Amino acid sequence: MNYYVSNTGSDAHPGSLAQPFRTLQKAADTMQAGDIAYIRSGIYREWVKPPRGGDSEERRITYAAYPGEYPEIKGSERITDWRRESGTVWMAVRPNAFFGGYNPYALGITGEWLEWTRGLHRGDVYVNGDPLRETADDAELAATVGMWAATVDADRTTIRANFGVKDPNRELTEIQVRELVFFPERAGVSYITVRGLTLMHAANNWAPPESFQRGLIGVNWGRGWIIEHCRISDAKCVGISSGHFDPASPPPALDIESVGHHIVRHNHIRRCGEAGIAGNLGFCASRIEYNWIEEINHKVEFGGEETAGIKVHTAVDVEVRGNLIRRVRDGRGHGGGDYPGIWIDWCNQGARVTGNVVYETDHYGLFLEACHGPLLVDNNIFIGRVLRLHAKRVVMAHNLFIDSGFYYQDWTADQRTPAWFAPHSWRAAGSGRMRVEGNRFFNNIFVRSHLPAPPQPVDGQSDDNLYCRCRIEAPPEAHSVVADEDGPTVTIRDAPEGVELEIRLTEAVSAVPARPVKPGRFGIFAEVQQGLEDHTGRPVGIDADIGGAPRDPARPTVGPVERTGSPVVRIRLKVGPMKEDPYHAGGAT
Repeated sequence: MNYYVSNTGSDAHPGSLAQPFRTLQKAADTMQAGDIAYIRSGIYREWVKPPRGGDSEERRITYAAYPGEYPEIKGSERITDWRRESGTVWMAVRPNAFFGGYNPYALGITGEWLEWTRGLHRGDVYVNGDPLRETADDAELAATVGMWAATVDADRTTIRANFGVKDPNRELTEIQVRELVFFPERAGVSYITVRGLTLMHAANNWAPPESFQRGLIGVNWGRGWIIEHCRISDAKCVGISSGHFDPASPPPALDIESVGHHIVRHNHIRRCGEAGIAGNLGFCASRIEYNWIEEINHKVEFGGEETAGIKVHTAVDVEVRGNLIRRVRDGRGHGGGDYPGIWIDWCNQGARVTGNVVYETDHYGLFLEACHGPLLVDNNIFIGRVLRLHAKRVVMAHNLFIDSGFYYQDWTADQRTPAWFAPHSWRAAGSGRMRVEGNRFFNNIFVRSHLPAPPQPVDGQSDDNLYCRCRIEAPPEAHSVVADEDGPTVTIRDAPEGVELEIRLTEAVSAVPARPVKPGRFGIFAEVQQGLEDHTGRPVGIDADIGGAPRDPARPTVGPVERTGSPVVRIRLKVGPMKEDPYHAGGAT
């Protein structure tokens, strides 16, 4: 059955097109397996808590934007009774009861692996969609436009902000009041689709992997969610969370078939303080694909070991494909943290990172940590900064690294012993300390990169690579080419429905006698007793380039693009929500 929601409707209505509901929560409380709620344009200020999901892939519960419309669901409230305190500083006062049982202006950012914080709060203030910055210094508040401060006493919360020449009562001035925006209270709600919605303004806390991870939108230990074509922004910490189970009520058994298997695709995720996408365990057998993720740690207000564009733990058989990630900000000047574009951490067995573009990150482009493998990293473009490798049995093939340093982190004294599993399961089959060993590098292009000799014991292979103006501390391989030329260049332009990549190849690219990466080429890896496979156990190879063009089956081109007759290859990478949403075909009836 189809239901409809409009901010001009009423929850006393039957939810028809002519008489729609007023809130998404009313639709959530009404729908059963197989039902769809179409949401009309407008602003909905609520935390949607789905009490139930579908019962199969074929009988989902779907929350979708009405075709051609763009509803916004916000964890904020508009404030229109600001009064001038002095100069350009205004104040607004609310009783603490206004916030219910969760007052983000009385709560700080806390949690494990949080390395530094300025002691600020979980709430934020926005003017016409732009976030202001918090300060605890009255002098800074009075002198600096775009700052805000909060005080909470026994009965009321006072928010003060410097709006400059703007009258906040005439602008769209909002304050975060809700912890989350779309997140079930009950664990295990499954088979939900969220499509085409704008979700904003979550005052959520730091989300380390050992804790119950709360994202602006999250699945709370469910199975088979699809989150697609959404605009997700301004989460204080995490945008999308696959979640860890709640340590206060753990599941009776860890069953890889009962959770995960999600699809997160074609979303635009921005302005999240901790991570665009994060999760532990709950992303098993999931696809994170064609998302546009940017402006992470954008205000550099706090930071730690969980800050990244995408951060996943124990995500067995996860695939990270075709994402564009940029502007992950580095807070190391304030304290610890790593801040990579993509961070594959702890027991991510059978993961694949393919066809992604990562650039303008202040620290690492890619960090592979505490994994026994196998991991496949292929057809990616990493521009600038560093790749950090602390993992075993990684196959890196057909990637392009430009201006990237490599950091091989051989923690021989590391006492951590991550587990490996029986293939495609969570059944522990062994554990061991981490060493950088058993890794393979084939068909890659390195441009102005520093490649130190990997630590021993390596027990790996490397060949068929192109090195352009690199510092190479390890001896060159038999079939690799070291070229005294600048190497391929990449130009990235924002374009409708994503970005356009212009890749200029050089003569040296054709000089490398690369061999194809076919299914089964690397065999079965020791200890884990698993090769490069998808989640069904089928061996995988690299038969296409980053744009989907087929690879030459006999002698493929090194790097992420297959050569054509022209030295210039242009690829349209369709990331983020598309204007022409194919999932809306046929309209809502």
